[in-house]
Amino acid sequence: MKTIDIEVNGMTCEHCVARVNKFISAVPGVKHIDTFLKENKTHILADNDINVKAIILSIENAGYKPGKYEVSETEKTDKNAAMTPTEGVSATRKKNDDVSYDYDLIIIGGGSAAFSAAIYAAEKNLKICVIENWVIGGTCLNRGCVPSKHFIEAGRIYYEPLNNKYKGIEIMQKSIDMKTLVKEKNILLTALRQVKYYNVLEGYPQIKFINGTGRFISKNAVEIIPADSAEQPFTVSSDKFIIATGSKNRILDIPGLEDTGYMTNTELLEIGYVPKTLLIQGTRALALEFAQMFCRFGSKVIIVGRANRVALNEEPEISKELENILRNEGVEILLGSAIKKLYKKESVKYAEIETGSGIKIIEFDEFLMAAGIVGNSTELNLNAAGVETDKDGFIAVNEELKTSADNIYAAGDITGKWFFVTTAAYEGKIAASNLLDGTHIKPDYSAVAHTTFTDPEVSSVGLTEEQALKAGYNIDKAVFPIGYTPKAQAIFKTEGLVKMIAEKETGKVLGIHMLAHNSSETIQQASVYIQNNYTVEMVGREIGVYPTMAESLKLCAQTFTKDISKLSCCA
Repeated sequence: MKTIDIEVNGMTCEHCVARVNKFISAVPGVKHIDTFLKENKTHILADNDINVKAIILSIENAGYKPGKYEVSETEKTDKNAAMTPTEGVSATRKKNDDVSYDYDLIIIGGGSAAFSAAIYAAEKNLKICVIENWVIGGTCLNRGCVPSKHFIEAGRIYYEPLNNKYKGIEIMQKSIDMKTLVKEKNILLTALRQVKYYNVLEGYPQIKFINGTGRFISKNAVEIIPADSAEQPFTVSSDKFIIATGSKNRILDIPGLEDTGYMTNTELLEIGYVPKTLLIQGTRALALEFAQMFCRFGSKVIIVGRANRVALNEEPEISKELENILRNEGVEILLGSAIKKLYKKESVKYAEIETGSGIKIIEFDEFLMAAGIVGNSTELNLNAAGVETDKDGFIAVNEELKTSADNIYAAGDITGKWFFVTTAAYEGKIAASNLLDGTHIKPDYSAVAHTTFTDPEVSSVGLTEEQALKAGYNIDKAVFPIGYTPKAQAIFKTEGLVKMIAEKETGKVLGIHMLAHNSSETIQQASVYIQNNYTVEMVGREIGVYPTMAESLKLCAQTFTKDISKLSCCA
C-alpha cells in the first residue's frame, strides 16, 4: 500500500472537504481519504499501483488547486483494522450491571444542543461520542443565524444610499458581487467553526467527534455510516443517548415543483447572482428576512402565504406595521393566497397563484421554500430504540426532555418546542443533567426572547395579548409609537412600535413586543423585566442611559398612565 499526502489550495469550508473527498474517492485504487481543512492537505491510503496523476487531476476537477505532494510505502492494508479505540469504536466502558458499553454517552447531532450536552458530560470526565452527518456547528452557524445575518447587514449597507435621510451627505449605490459575498461569508463560517467547535473538541479529549450518519439498531446501539465512503460502517454502544439532530425545511407538494426546482435557505445563501425575480413561499421569520434581504440586493420579491397577515406569531399591530414597511420597500405580498402549480414554458419559470381576487400568473427566476420546518428524524430508525415522534417528525418528550425510551433524551429543534439556538443550548445542558445525574430539571421558557431580523427588527419576550387572555389574565396594554423616542428621531429610525402587556390588578409586566431599530439588543433588557417580575411602574421609573432606543421601554410603560406627547426628555 501507498500513502499520498497532497497540498490542496482553495478549500474554505467543510463542504469543500466533502467535495475533495468525493472526487478523490472516484479514482481506482483509493482505499481511504482524510482531508484536513486547517492544514490544507489530504492524506490518502491507496494500492501500490495507484496513478498519482489521476488523483491530482481529480482535485483539479473538484475545483481546487493541488500543490506539493509526497508518496511513501506503508504496511497498513486495512484502515478499520488499524484503528485505535479513539479513531473508531471506543474501548469498552464497564458498567455496574456488568454490561460493557463503548461510551458513557452518545449524542446524535453536532450543533449547539449537542455540544452543550457534550461539554457538560466531559466536565464530569465521562467518555462521549458525538455523531454529526452534515457539518459541525448545526443549523445556526452553517445555514441559519450567522450567515443570514451576515447577508442581512450586507443588504442594509447596499440599500442605504437609497434610504439616506441625512441632508448634506450624498452616497451612491454602485454594484453588488454575490460571488464575493458568498466567498467572504464562507471564510467567516470556517473561522467560526474552528473557534467555536473544533477548538472546543481540542480542549475536551473526552469527546470523540465522528462525521457520519447514526441510526439506532437497538435502544443501546447505533450504527454509524461514515461520511467518508471509503470507510466501513461500524457500531457504537451506550446506555445513555441524547438526540439533537435539529430540524429541516418543510417541502410542500406543489404540482410542477420538480420541473421548476426550488431553493431552501441553505442554497440561497450560496447563490452566485441576484435573481431578477425571487418567489417566496411563506410569511414567517425566514421568509420575511430573506424577502427584505434580496429586495435590497435588487431582486423583485413576491411573498405568497395562506395566512391573512405576515409574522402570524407576533402581535397584530406589529404584523401590520411590518407589512407596510416591506411593501413600501417594494416587496409584493400576496396574503390569503396559494401557489396552485409551477411550470416551465420555453425555459421560463411561471407560478399560478390563487389569490382572493382570482388567479395570478407570475414569472420568476428562483423559488425559496420557506414554509416552516419538520423534525430531522427520518434517518435515525427510532422504532428500533422505542422512541416516538409526531406526524412532523419531532420527537415527543416530557417536561424533563425524556423521550418514550427511558435512556434516551432529546434537545433542541428536534423536540418541536422552541426553534432558537439559545434554547437548544439551554436544553442540551438540562437533558444531560437529567439523564446523567437524575436531576429532574424542567426547562423554563417564560422569559425566552426572540427576534426576526428584518429592518426594523421584530423582538418579543413573554406573553402576547392573546396568550395572556387565554391564560386567564385580566390585562391592561399600551402601544407606543417608536417615533416618540428621542434617539429614534435623532437617527431617523422612527418606524415601529412597542406593545406592553400587563396584569391589570398588579401591574406585573407579562409581555413586551417590539418593532424597532436594534430591538434585538433592547429585548435583552425587557427579558430581565420579565424574569424579575417587574411592574409597569418599576419600568416607568428606571433611570437609564440617554438617548437610547431602550428608552422606548420606559416611555411605553409611562403611557399606561400619562400622555407621552406632553412629557419632557427623561421625565
